[in-house]
Amino acid sequence: MYISSIILAAGRGRRMEASINKQFIKVDHRPILSYTIEQFLNVEQIDELILVIHPLEQEMMEKHVLKELKHKRKHIIRMVHGGEERYHSVYNGLEGLNSASEYVLIHDGARPLIQEKTIKETIEFLKTGDGCVVGVGAKDTYKLVGEQRIIKKTLCREQLYQVQTPQGFKKHVIVEAYQKGKNKWQGITDDAMMVERFTNYHVSIIEGEYSNIKITTPEDIHFMEMYIQQGK
Repeated sequence: MYISSIILAAGRGRRMEASINKQFIKVDHRPILSYTIEQFLNVEQIDELILVIHPLEQEMMEKHVLKELKHKRKHIIRMVHGGEERYHSVYNGLEGLNSASEYVLIHDGARPLIQEKTIKETIEFLKTGDGCVVGVGAKDTYKLVGEQRIIKKTLCREQLYQVQTPQGFKKHVIVEAYQKGKNKWQGITDDAMMVERFTNYHVSIIEGEYSNIKITTPEDIHFMEMYIQQGK
């Protein structure tokens, strides 16, 4: 059972309004991305970690993230260059997988608060299922609106999930989805949607944590800082 993880770190994070890629911003003296990588390295079942980066940031990634990692398993990390959009980066990550790979976990580099147990639960699900995504149940009421923002109906909250990452798949499932969906990526927002749209495989939801946020705005940085301090 050979397990690969793809961590997407090529995004620019424009909503952060920072002068550098948000994943290089330091929280408690460490780059945000280093927290994400470490959580995956801590899961012994993972055999390789493909880090998808912006082509112009390889030197910075090596100096400010990888060299600062003290983890004994950082030798399993390999870098590949990302593309213009998220789906291009995932495609490049899939192209870089070891031929022995059987299961693939895809995760946003900007989700540093992912728990090890959630990663392990994702792997466990793949022993029997085609694919799964981590998600949390909707807390609020959601309305479906039409033209001029007129409410068409109220959606059933019990059937709604906020989707996170990692998203895990048997390798042949996600590779087939991206191969069939190549150049048809418009409107695709996550990897599960690729499988839903271009294959007949089934993707399930597994429970995650509300703390597994994507660092997007300065307010998210403050949340991460408080979360880390609480864990000390």
